[in-house]
Amino acid sequence: MRTLVVAGVGASLAAALTVNQADQDIAPPDPNKVSLPSVPAVASVGKNGYPELPTISSIMDESDKTLSGINDRATRLQLQMSEVQKENSLRLQHQKVVFDKKLKEQEEKNVEVVQENAKIAKQIMELKKDNEALLGKAQGLQKGNAMRQRELKMIQEELAASETFVKEAMEKNDDSKAPELTVLNEEDKAAAAEPVSFLTIDEAVSQEVEPAEEKTDDISSILKEKEKKTAKTDDAESILNYLSNGVQALKKQGQDSEKKLKQLFLADFQAGVKRHKALLSQKEVLNSTLSNMQAYHEKLAAADKHLKATQKEMDSKLKEGGLFLQKLGQVTLGKPEEAVKTFEGLAAKSEEKK
Repeated sequence: MRTLVVAGVGASLAAALTVNQADQDIAPPDPNKVSLPSVPAVASVGKNGYPELPTISSIMDESDKTLSGINDRATRLQLQMSEVQKENSLRLQHQKVVFDKKLKEQEEKNVEVVQENAKIAKQIMELKKDNEALLGKAQGLQKGNAMRQRELKMIQEELAASETFVKEAMEKNDDSKAPELTVLNEEDKAAAAEPVSFLTIDEAVSQEVEPAEEKTDDISSILKEKEKKTAKTDDAESILNYLSNGVQALKKQGQDSEKKLKQLFLADFQAGVKRHKALLSQKEVLNSTLSNMQAYHEKLAAADKHLKATQKEMDSKLKEGGLFLQKLGQVTLGKPEEAVKTFEGLAAKSEEKK
């Protein structure tokens, strides 16, 4: 095909030369000696003999190599990002375990204080019940003693009236100075009665509860933050730069997550500290209340003991007074000689007791 084209061009040139030479009346030159311009060959001849561009794959060979390199680097960056994410997760998980353990230990101590406070509160309620029962009993004893005291007072008044009656009777019937009896010159003896003792009861119980002062304790920090800064530059294409920046972002996000976890832990820990302080203050108030109620219980017990002793003594005195009055009535209703003899015996016994 190429030969035909060259031959056709040569024939055209020869014809042109013949015409020119005919016009000039010159003999035609030898075609074999004519110098023809060089003609370049057909570029990129395909299978069909016509020009054909290279295949797309061969044209994009460099792009494929570049893409392959990018993919390799992107894969490495992806693996690196996965590794960073894994490290962040493991580090946060480890810190979370440590923080959760500290928070659990803190709350376990708080629970112990709560249980102690519950026991103290139970003791207070039981002691309150005992105090109410003891107070009611003491008040009953006090009323009974007041009634006995009133009875003694009435006896005293009756004895005073009897004493007045006896005194008036003695004055009216005293004939010791009667002139008719001077001859007898007898001495009368008067009987002396023992004075009656009286008891009074006055018991006051007061309870003071002093508010517990809230104590404040300083809590030192238990954590030291360690921040790691890493920087890595990469001259890859925009996608690689983006991925590289993503690795850095993941690292920074890991650090931010650590800070957030620490902040959450510190907030919960401080709340636990505040709760512990409140529980201790509550315990202090409960202990103070229990102590005051115990002191009140001791005072009530002392009052109850005193009232019982007083009641016993008053019962004894009332019995003795009743027997004395009964005997006194019997004596006064008998013969005077026997009455005088009886009173003399009582006076002698009284002297012996002294």
